[in-house]
Amino acid sequence: MAGGVQDRRHVRRSVRVAVQVAHAGEPGYGEISLDALDLSQSGAFLQSDLLLETGDVVTLTFTVPGEIRSISARARVVWATRHDVQKGSPGMGVEFVDLSDADRQIIGAFVRSAR
Repeated sequence: MAGGVQDRRHVRRSVRVAVQVAHAGEPGYGEISLDALDLSQSGAFLQSDLLLETGDVVTLTFTVPGEIRSISARARVVWATRHDVQKGSPGMGVEFVDLSDADRQIIGAFVRSAR
């Protein structure tokens, strides 16, 4: 859905985190570096002028602020927009489809620490 999903399962936290993005299962595509502008236990918003197709599956690698260990997750693009009203930039909403419980807990603790 353009503009983002209004029905959120998890609380999101605004953040700027560098994320390495690789096309899952397609090593020939290489990697790009994008910024996540928000993060939750279920997904993120990736700021980008390059928009992937809804349904594309990517591998994300990033480090949550305050953590040492990198998180690696498979994610599916659930929406993309040329201009997100809330964030003021183009990008994609991604949903984690494969994320370890330990990594989900790290993200959850990070999101809750903002309250």
